[in-house]
Amino acid sequence: MSLADQKISAQTGLAALCLLAAWATCANSASAAETDSPWTLSGGAGAVSNYVTRGLTQTWGGPAAQAEIEAEHDAGFYAGAFTSNVSRNQFPGGGVEFELWTGYEHEFADNKALALEAVYFAYPGANNSKGNCAAPACPSQTFNTFEGRLAARSDWFSTRFSYAFTDYFGASPQTGYQSSTRGTWYWEANAQYPLPSDQTWNLVAHAGYTRYRAQFVQPTPNDATNPNYWDWQVGVTKRFSDALRGWRLGAYYTQASNRDFYDQTRSLVNDSTRNLGGATVIVEIDWAF
Repeated sequence: MSLADQKISAQTGLAALCLLAAWATCANSASAAETDSPWTLSGGAGAVSNYVTRGLTQTWGGPAAQAEIEAEHDAGFYAGAFTSNVSRNQFPGGGVEFELWTGYEHEFADNKALALEAVYFAYPGANNSKGNCAAPACPSQTFNTFEGRLAARSDWFSTRFSYAFTDYFGASPQTGYQSSTRGTWYWEANAQYPLPSDQTWNLVAHAGYTRYRAQFVQPTPNDATNPNYWDWQVGVTKRFSDALRGWRLGAYYTQASNRDFYDQTRSLVNDSTRNLGGATVIVEIDWAF
């Protein structure tokens, strides 16, 4: 991780801790004074050894500090926000991701529900034009992405379909794709199964598939032009109680397919390369209220 990324990570970690303190105070106040409120507030903060989403590292293999908050109404409406540091190798000029969402969930049976939501991913200050390109300068392209999602859950299993209404995280003709990547979609299935003998332990499994709307024009070092790929994850989490109530520890194995395309991905700010979807073990610790 570069010095710039380390500074961003530290700043984001401090911000996450401040948010956590504020959220905990708010939650405690709401619990004490508004027990009959139709709104439920939840959130938390933590750290991961490698921020991987949809099978690809967002931190160039480095750690991340993260925080999240969500408000949900008894009628089914909800809104939330998530933040994490990301790597300038992938998001030049930035270093922080914000994910904002709002939606509606209809529970049609016990622990069974359908949801429809809108999600916006923002990377303040990040732009492809701030990367390191030979003349001419790197073309301008933000990484901000807007998606619609349809989700379903039943007990310990859930599935979700995401559809991009904008170019997909900076993938566009300006960054080497044949055409706009609007219409790129991602499908995922997730399982979080509590052990019958001790439900503070959960077995976790995930599988997902990314289908790009356009191909990459210039072949990668492995002569690959197709960015579509599968990703998967398996792991275990442990939720603590008593004096450590709210704390959770997790360990996961994650990997993505299509190594020909994602191996030797070049940094946008220097000459370093990385396999964004390479097999890795992630350790996570967080606190939730």
